[in-house]
Parts: sequence; C-alpha cells; structure tokens
Amino acid sequence: MQQEQTPQQNQQGFEQIKEAAQKAEQAAEQTLQVAQEIYSQATEAALTEAEQQLQDLQGQIQQAQQKTEDLKQELQTTQDSKQSQQQQTHSSQSHQSQ
Repeated sequence: MQQEQTPQQNQQGFEQIKEAAQKAEQAAEQTLQVAQEIYSQATEAALTEAEQQLQDLQGQIQQAQQKTEDLKQELQTTQDSKQSQQQQTHSSQSHQSQ
C-alpha cells in the first residue's frame, strides 16, 4: 500500500524538482553561451579565411594585369621593330632602283 505523503514531504519533493529545473536552466544557458562563442569564433575564422582568399585573388589579378601590360609592351616593341625593318627595306629598295 502506498502511504500518503505529508505536506512536508510534498514540499521537499517540490523543492527538489525546482532545484533540478534551475540546474537544467543554468546548464541550458551555459550551453547557449558556449554555442554562441563557438559560432562567433567560427564566423570570425570564416571571415578571416574569406579575407585571405580575397587578398590572394587581388594579388593574382594584379599579376595578370601586369603580365598583360608586359605582353602589350612586348607586342608593341615587336610591331615597331618590324615596321622599322620594313621601312628600311623599302627605303633601300627605293635607293637601289634609282
């Protein structure tokens, strides 16, 4: 047979439940704080990584632009040289025919 609990026993049971609930709430708050900290660190790490990748890409773009300029200069020099040779050849042919 089950005995009736006294009001004092009921109160003790209630206090234990209340204490357990408070501990659970504290644990949940701590878990939330840790989760927020981890999220913050992960976000910061991802942002740092993205910034590094952006800097790398900007460097690659600058290198490509410099290479393009170098190739333009090289092409211009080659064209100028060919044009100069053609003028010299044309000029010497004109002198020979006279």
